[in-house]
Amino acid sequence: MSIEVIAKVLKELGGKAFVTLESGPFHTRVKEDVAEQLNEVYEDIDEAAFDVEIRLEWDANPREIAVTIRAASADFDHSRRLHAYQLSSRERSTLLKELVDQKKRLQAFEPSKPKVIVRKKADNSYDLHVAAQKLDVGSEWFKKNVPCTGYNCEGGEDSKKVLNFRYHKEMVDRLCKAKDDAFDETDLKYVADACCEGDIEWAREIVASLKEQRKRRTETD
Repeated sequence: MSIEVIAKVLKELGGKAFVTLESGPFHTRVKEDVAEQLNEVYEDIDEAAFDVEIRLEWDANPREIAVTIRAASADFDHSRRLHAYQLSSRERSTLLKELVDQKKRLQAFEPSKPKVIVRKKADNSYDLHVAAQKLDVGSEWFKKNVPCTGYNCEGGEDSKKVLNFRYHKEMVDRLCKAKDDAFDETDLKYVADACCEGDIEWAREIVASLKEQRKRRTETD
């Protein structure tokens, strides 16, 4: 996972961002580190009542992204400061996904004149439900795991509302090729450019997750 990609998105967010983790491997790893330092042992670390918050700060040099990890509960407040290059590729991928989600939410609610409706061309994209159906996965799973390439929204500065998320047709059609193992490096690069800020590893994770999700649905049918 490229640190430069994280820096690019972070710059677009003003150089600073907060990320709250509620689940996942990165969340668990932070909790395990804290538990070890506190000399406490949990049978199930995910049941430990920790809040995990991550602050990222960027200042010109991509490799100098400061990462402050804070874990807190009613009994303690622990923080650790390091740099993005000290995180694993998977952990950086988790942060990048959260940052991209923040950027898309901000874009959807940027100030505009009242009653303006922003739309992507319908003939170039699928809505969430159609895209999920074509890939044979659930809509909620698709929305959570595949970044949108556009959105429809309406309203003014104080009342803007996202109507639905859009997904570029060719991107979805290329992802469909993964069902028959016909997905190649050209398709991977296209998906990375379309929805992953150009990050190949993130796109690869999406494809792997998609295959796993479809396998689970097939086994339960």
